[in-house]
Amino acid sequence: MRKKTGHDTKPKRIDGRTARSRVQYDEIKAAFLELVNEGNYSPTAVDVAERTGITVRTVFRHFSNIEALYAKIGEFQRSFAFETMPSDIEDSGWEDRLRQIIIRRRAVFEVILGSLEFIIVNRWRSRFVAEAYQRILRESRQFLELALQDHIDITTRDFNTLVVLFSPAQWRMLRKDFDLTTDEAEQWLFDTAIALYPSV
Repeated sequence: MRKKTGHDTKPKRIDGRTARSRVQYDEIKAAFLELVNEGNYSPTAVDVAERTGITVRTVFRHFSNIEALYAKIGEFQRSFAFETMPSDIEDSGWEDRLRQIIIRRRAVFEVILGSLEFIIVNRWRSRFVAEAYQRILRESRQFLELALQDHIDITTRDFNTLVVLFSPAQWRMLRKDFDLTTDEAEQWLFDTAIALYPSV
């Protein structure tokens, strides 16, 4: 009988039950995001089960309650929104750097626009969603601080105003409430920021 050695590289086998569980987990998360992007900002376990074709019991086997699912989706969108950092922005003048930041935010916020609605609607109902929303706000501010600290004073009231202008909630308002196109929303942010710092 051959002895096992440290050089054995036989791959671990994944049983069918484990593989199926992983597929179901991904299907539940994808179905939840689909429902949100379609305008259902408070999906229930029943909604998710109907979309995926699995049972409500299976949904709750993966997520102990709907709060746990809300928490996972909130964290997923938060991490996606800030997976890139200001180091990727080319070193340039004030206006060009400002434009780069707006374009970056536009690209990210458009992808998660439906989920922003979900987060804003449910942050009052779910502690987990509220925490994810607060992390988004903090990281949005940190992003701007790192990107602009060499160009403007980030300790002033004007900078706080800029943080609000570039927040996910502001982008959602421009697109949803004011019904601006992406180009119009981008230009509005740029013009407003320039007006806020006319002498930079």
